[in-house]
Amino acid sequence: MSLIKSKLSKKKSSKKAEKKSTQGKKYPLRGKPVKLRNPFKGVATSDWEAIK
Repeated sequence: MSLIKSKLSKKKSSKKAEKKSTQGKKYPLRGKPVKLRNPFKGVATSDWEAIK
């Protein structure tokens, strides 16, 4: 029984590693730092009718 559990856990860990490596290729910007230049600046304020 413990042999089966150890084989199943090895399969799960190898699948997780494989999934992480394919996600890295699919989403190359995942985990990269993001810098916001003007996070509170209004966006497209000229398009809002309520402001006019």
